Amino acid sequence: MLKIVDRHFIERWIERMVNEPKIPRRLIPQLLSKCYEMVDKVSHHRELVIIDDLELYGVNLYESEVCVIIEDGRLKTMWRRNENSPKTEYGSRVDNVRWCY
Repeated sequence: MLKIVDRHFIERWIERMVNEPKIPRRLIPQLLSKCYEMVDKVSHHRELVIIDDLELYGVNLYESEVCVIIEDGRLKTMWRRNENSPKTEYGSRVDNVRWCY
């Protein structure tokens, strides 16, 4: 499965999910599995997918939505965002945005 995942994605996943003490350890592999599933369902060249909202699992973080970029069938990067303030100063150039929860 590693061929569908860029190194940058793995680094960001560890930084933003694995190293976040408020996220239950049991939830991390479940969310990663959802990321893998989304690669098979991508319908555009470059797609932003909001995988899930950690608040639905009782995790109280300012940035609770788990987001990924899928490009050419590969998980490129990931981050967490706040649904009330979803924009960054840079934005994301994508062909499509999809919510999966």
